[in-house]
Amino acid sequence: MGEWPYAKEPFDTKLFVLLFVKKIGWILLVAFLGALLVGGGYYLKKVTFGGPKQYDITTTYYIDYAHQNPENGELQDYVNDATWKSWVSSDWFVDKAWQFVQETGFDMGKYQIQKEDLKVFFGADLPSDIRIPTSTVTTPYMEVTVALNEALQKTFFAFEEDHDEMSAIKIIDETEVTVARRDVRLVKAIMLGFVLGALAASFAVACTIIWDDTIILPETFTYRYGVPMAGYRSKGEQEWDACTEVKLQHLVKDKETVIMPIENLSKHDYDKLCKAEAVILVVQAGKDHGKAIEYVLHELKVLNCPIMAALLTGVDEKLIRMYRFGRKGVTEKVTE
Repeated sequence: MGEWPYAKEPFDTKLFVLLFVKKIGWILLVAFLGALLVGGGYYLKKVTFGGPKQYDITTTYYIDYAHQNPENGELQDYVNDATWKSWVSSDWFVDKAWQFVQETGFDMGKYQIQKEDLKVFFGADLPSDIRIPTSTVTTPYMEVTVALNEALQKTFFAFEEDHDEMSAIKIIDETEVTVARRDVRLVKAIMLGFVLGALAASFAVACTIIWDDTIILPETFTYRYGVPMAGYRSKGEQEWDACTEVKLQHLVKDKETVIMPIENLSKHDYDKLCKAEAVILVVQAGKDHGKAIEYVLHELKVLNCPIMAALLTGVDEKLIRMYRFGRKGVTEKVTE
């Protein structure tokens, strides 16, 4: 088979951009579908099937530390947010809180709650001032939340008595038991789905454009195969009629000319082309693939068929105009 300069064919950035822009609507559609899929799935997981309601109570404490600089009040012992989180989930805190709740006679077995579950139920935070920590109790049952909060408060006081670095502790605020707000980040999930959908669609479009070896422009056919392009016909126009044959005759003077579509040529078609004095091939824009065109040109070359020119049909005239904007000396459109 003949050698065609695919490897030498430069990347047509302008054509790539124009074809990519044409697919923006499809890319946006996929992006919105991605947002719907990811956002909807996230909502179903977090809200619809997110499990039973959770109830929480937050208690705020004020703590005086023993090792404190009397001049500026700075602590000599380092305490931060992570410190309190580790303390309230430690075995010491859990054991004490479990002991206090058992002493009240509250039946945790009724709710199938074990002592180890308290590590999940308890939370702590240090929003700003290191002297003002907060504790949070979150459970699926309102009455359990209230009982464990009371036990946790007692545990804080016991913790102060057991640690010399603390000199005093008091409760300065306590919220009512409320339905815990779910950590639902739906907007972020939707944005993530939109971005992922847009990226996936853009990648698919880019690969499709790059791998597409069909002929879009008359210039591409001439450059790739070395056959002059006589003209082109736009989409929506009648692709073939006697009038066009007459208008193309001036390209071959008085020679016996055969104008034939390059698609699905039969043995009879090849015989007819070889008997002609001039051959004009018709290529369908965006449909006839490069390998099929290459095969036909090779066969015609082997048979010494006189290929004079080609005609490109079904082109996107708007795309042609945009691509050729500001250029002169291009193939003229064949008109009625």
